[in-house]
Amino acid sequence: MTDQQTIPNAWAEHTLVDTSAEQVTFFEDRAEVVRRATCSIPAGFSWLTLVGVGVFVDDPSVVVRVRGEGVRSLGTRVLRRMRKVPGAKPDEIEKMEDELQAAERKRKEAQQALDRANRARARTGALIEAWARAMDRIPRESAETMSEWKSVFENLGEELRSTLDEASLHGQTLRRASIDEDRAKLRLDLGKQAEPDYRAAVEVQLESAQAQQVELELVYRTPCALWRPEHMAHLITRPDGGHELEVLTRATVWQATGEFWDGIRCKFSTARPARSASPPLLTQDLLTSRRKTDTERRQVIVEERDEAIANVGIDRGTRKVEEMPGVDDGGEPVSYEASQPCTIASDGHPFRVLLSEQRMPCEVDRIAYPERTEAVHFRATATLAGTSPLLAGPLWIARGSAIVGRSKTNYVGQGEPFELGMGIDDGLRVRRTFEEKRDVTPVIGTQKIQRKIRLFVSNLSGSQRSVHLVERVPISEIEDVEVNVTSHREGRLDARDGFAHYEVSIPPKGTKELMLEYRIEATARVVI
Repeated sequence: MTDQQTIPNAWAEHTLVDTSAEQVTFFEDRAEVVRRATCSIPAGFSWLTLVGVGVFVDDPSVVVRVRGEGVRSLGTRVLRRMRKVPGAKPDEIEKMEDELQAAERKRKEAQQALDRANRARARTGALIEAWARAMDRIPRESAETMSEWKSVFENLGEELRSTLDEASLHGQTLRRASIDEDRAKLRLDLGKQAEPDYRAAVEVQLESAQAQQVELELVYRTPCALWRPEHMAHLITRPDGGHELEVLTRATVWQATGEFWDGIRCKFSTARPARSASPPLLTQDLLTSRRKTDTERRQVIVEERDEAIANVGIDRGTRKVEEMPGVDDGGEPVSYEASQPCTIASDGHPFRVLLSEQRMPCEVDRIAYPERTEAVHFRATATLAGTSPLLAGPLWIARGSAIVGRSKTNYVGQGEPFELGMGIDDGLRVRRTFEEKRDVTPVIGTQKIQRKIRLFVSNLSGSQRSVHLVERVPISEIEDVEVNVTSHREGRLDARDGFAHYEVSIPPKGTKELMLEYRIEATARVVI
């Protein structure tokens, strides 16, 4: 229930109705909250103040629905108030005051004990000084008398050491008590310090033909709440030697709306309600032309560049951008619902909710890209089963009973094949060497670049293993530059995309050498 002491006085003139959150739909940059309440209203016109909403509520999105006989809603408005309140509650302040009094008593007791110890030390020191003055007046001939005076001095010395130790101990206790007292004062000062307290409420005006009990439904949207998908891919080996891929999808939620959502139904949507639904207007494009300069007519400047292969998934069409902003759903909004009620605090910490669990057969092989890294990776290839797509997001990778890495996945549609990296195979290593020779033909000026790539694959394990290696081959887009592959022993050349593929099987503790050689020829007017 709402604490009546926290309700601003300006709201007390209307009937206060405490609402409870029942459902929250998370979007990529906001959330839609559904609150419900039951109250009694009189006949005629009445005002209700619905409390429980946060100050970040989006005013235009507020909708109040009322269920009752002959009752209707005439209008709504959002009210916000700010007032200065102590940082702690009255009972907490009282407890802090008791702690401060206790700390003060301990400090005073420690001070008194230290004073007593200092007085005892001063008294003992005075006795030692009196003993030293008296020693000058006693006769030296009597050994018995000297023995008694020596015994008195030893007793005084022992008492002085005891008083010094006691004074040191009480001094340490006093220092600790003073620190505790300062901390208690600081806590009390902070607790009494006035802080701004922001509150919001929704006022609704109702018209009813009779006095009755009605049900209210408050729907609104609020920022400072969002979700993102997160996955875990678990590679499982079946007893028959086959493999299965288990994909768990979770929704990671953050919210700092100022509201505490307890036992709510959670929904997660990829829709964008705040995005404009109108297409942009087209403007005219201005095209201009100019003559080439003499240098541009004499020379063709060529440079190497990386070209992304226009495939998504496995041989599936073209994507205009590599990464979609927000939650990538492939252009079709998707909605999920949590299977159990959730409790989410307004602390900004991540909260994870399990959305789906899919299990599908897969093929596992080893693949390496020596140009990028010397490591050999496991690759799992599967076709997405189930009724929901795989949203783009971060991905945890697990093999067997251990998590082996972290990656990310793009959007995968229903029934679409996809592949995932499943970690590194420590038993295989790849070493790559690169050689390049340049030559120019006299007179005609033809440029020749000869490149030779050697790959050395080592199997450090005790069993035979197969690996798929991929190397790049440049592709020319102009007639003045020609690329010829002169040697790709044991490899398969993909001339369209510019890749050389090698399927290699290596015996235990063995090493295999592969070679790729190609030549680039360009005319004299080409600048490479």
